[in-house]
Amino acid sequence: MTTSGRKTFRWWPVDHGRHAIPGELRPGDTGETLCLHPVTYLGGEPSKREWLWPTCQVCYERARGYTHISLAGYHYGPVLPAQRQTEQHQADSQVIR
Repeated sequence: MTTSGRKTFRWWPVDHGRHAIPGELRPGDTGETLCLHPVTYLGGEPSKREWLWPTCQVCYERARGYTHISLAGYHYGPVLPAQRQTEQHQADSQVIR
């Protein structure tokens, strides 16, 4: 459980499938997917190919009672060029107003 009392999850590629992992896992933590598969959450950004792996149906069903949290707040590497452009555009918009 998170401090707010909600159960959270995020999708994460594990053993050639997209599994749901607890949202409170941080890089280096070990835990279990929602289908009880052991996992060590490494953080970082999965490859595009990994995001195309099939979704675990057990995780999918169990995740229905959880709140999804995205990876958007968990950048462990450099900011991608598209993000820089968006941030710069937002900054420019604020200056114009």
